[in-house]
Amino acid sequence: MSEYIRPLLKIIIVFIVAGVIVNDVGSYLVAYYKAHDAADNVVQVFALGVEKGSSTVSGIENAKKKAQSLGVNFTRYEISDERAIIDVEKDVSGTIIISRIEALKNFTKVTASESANLKR
Repeated sequence: MSEYIRPLLKIIIVFIVAGVIVNDVGSYLVAYYKAHDAADNVVQVFALGVEKGSSTVSGIENAKKKAQSLGVNFTRYEISDERAIIDVEKDVSGTIIISRIEALKNFTKVTASESANLKR
């Protein structure tokens, strides 16, 4: 009987470890894609605000509100050569390994950058 238990336990442990790894990679990828989708939306709002307003203040305010509603942090903006560039940051949630290991703390946030043309 014990000759069947050991291989079965090994298989169960392998599936648990694989499941944890798949969960963490999946959580990271979901956060990555959501951050890029949010960055695309935020840069459009930012560009519209800059186009309509006399200064970048209205664009920044609108972009921060949009970013907050999408669950990301508006971290940086740049306007150059008729292009608006923004960066947003999103926390990676739902991880089992990444959130607990100190060496992996750099991977608990995802940064996304997007740009849009300005029509002035």
